[in-house]
Amino acid sequence: MNRKLLTALVSSLILSAGAEGTLAGDHMAAPEDDQITEQATRPSRFQEASELDLTTTRAFAAEADAVFVGEVIDIFHQVSEPDSNGVRLPFTLVTFNVEAGVKGLASGQTYTARFLGGPLGEQVLTVSEIPVFERGDRDLLFIKGNGNRGCPLVEGAHGRVQLDSASGTPDGLSPANVSARWLEQVIAGIRAAGLDVGERVSTPALDAPFVFEMPQRASQAQMRAAQERALKHNLVIPMDSAERRALDANDGDPVLPR
Repeated sequence: MNRKLLTALVSSLILSAGAEGTLAGDHMAAPEDDQITEQATRPSRFQEASELDLTTTRAFAAEADAVFVGEVIDIFHQVSEPDSNGVRLPFTLVTFNVEAGVKGLASGQTYTARFLGGPLGEQVLTVSEIPVFERGDRDLLFIKGNGNRGCPLVEGAHGRVQLDSASGTPDGLSPANVSARWLEQVIAGIRAAGLDVGERVSTPALDAPFVFEMPQRASQAQMRAAQERALKHNLVIPMDSAERRALDANDGDPVLPR
């Protein structure tokens, strides 16, 4: 079956969107083409997870309801009831086995998060700023507003760090290529700052009926503010003093002459 790939232009909208109400059945119609806009492939944001420095990850942890290392063990889908405009939207529910609970969750439990996007009849809705998960993926996750937002990650795709990709290829959207030392430093930094303390969370009633209202488009000022926040996350990869001296001696060129 050929499915038309649809991408919603909601990168500035999904992070604050709410969800409540009733769940759709299988008979619900797909949204019209003028309600979901086609777009090109996913943008490439990060190559190295070390671009997220310890200060940034601590800020993420302070904002998050839950922080954990987990492996994707199940993926399934839902469709919302019509919103005030009569639009039904698909959602993907991703279940993780919590390998290491850092904040809000205990190691060894399972946790499910709901993301906007997924199959709807013969169509597929993808959102350019929401990462795609596969069974077997292993991630560091900063979760906020699960069940109430289109993307329950702190700062969207930035709130997922890909530790291991089931396909062997990172999605090009979230931070990836992390070292074990980097991960240890991040978790230790969160705990040292006391940011691992918080109320225990559990998977909300994601199987309950709900309506998802798309928020209004962001203003230019809001878009600029979001862009400035994103730029702050594109930080220089940390270097030790010896590496810094070598770089300075080579006039800032990271490629040594032959």
